[in-house]
Amino acid sequence: PEAARLLDEARAGFAAISGERSLDVAAVESALGSVARAGGDLDGAERHHRASLAIDRALRGEHHLDVARDLHNLAGVLRLRGDLTAALATYTEALRLEVALRGDTSVEAGLTHNSIGLVKMARADWAGARAELELAATALDAANHGDRAFAAHNLGLVHAAARDHRRALDAYARAAAIYATTIGPGALAPIRLHLDRARSLAALGDPTARLAATTAIAAAADRTHLAWIAADARALLAQLPAPARVSPGSPGTPPLAIDAPPPRRGDPPATGRPALTPPPPRRGDPPATGRPALTPPPPPPPSKNEGRDVGVYGTSLPR
Repeated sequence: PEAARLLDEARAGFAAISGERSLDVAAVESALGSVARAGGDLDGAERHHRASLAIDRALRGEHHLDVARDLHNLAGVLRLRGDLTAALATYTEALRLEVALRGDTSVEAGLTHNSIGLVKMARADWAGARAELELAATALDAANHGDRAFAAHNLGLVHAAARDHRRALDAYARAAAIYATTIGPGALAPIRLHLDRARSLAALGDPTARLAATTAIAAAADRTHLAWIAADARALLAQLPAPARVSPGSPGTPPLAIDAPPPRRGDPPATGRPALTPPPPRRGDPPATGRPALTPPPPPPPSKNEGRDVGVYGTSLPR
């Protein structure tokens, strides 16, 4: 891509002027790592971030925020590769530096707590993930940092995994409000939010789940890297009860029930609303509870091929 080409040219120029092991080269190596990661080249991303880390450690010493940044970036690549043990150890090393240099409620620490939360989500350590994400939210909320939306969104996913869907929806609403004022509706995280909301709404038997899932499909349309969102939303729609079929009626006339049987003695008075009758149970169906038996699937694991991830992350403001 063009960004990588320009960065390669910049790196060559800095190396010619300042030498291969210079701070300018370290900065470009870090940027090259970010570009490679965004393009799905995790091998290249790890190589560039390790190069940046080695130079910064040699020239700046161990206790420097640039070293913490390099560790954080390297840990992110390790997480995406599925090496959760190494990722957690590297994030923890970054966090130790960030807390020592900036404080335990700093923005840097908050961003790393969010990332550690993602590692624990991938391990299905929901209690541990919640603790990390709450620390992230506290730090990022205090700074009014745009990335607090990711912490809120991830907390919603943790609540949903614990089947606390009302709290999940509250967290999703907070995330949506922040996305609207930062990265806008067209980025990956806000589009995924429609799907995550649809899952929790479906679990609560809320009929607006269908609208949320349909919105996710429309928002992800024609975006190859978001195809999994549209696919999951279609799968959820297939589980939802079909909308009631009612005759259009005349203007101002309440819709009529279709194929409604004649009233029987003891039936409640007619309300003018369509009578919704569930279909007869099929073999293997669970006992009727009055609510749809819909259980949202667990968050998907990271995948460099489909763009799936256990949660959300990124940047809404310069770090």
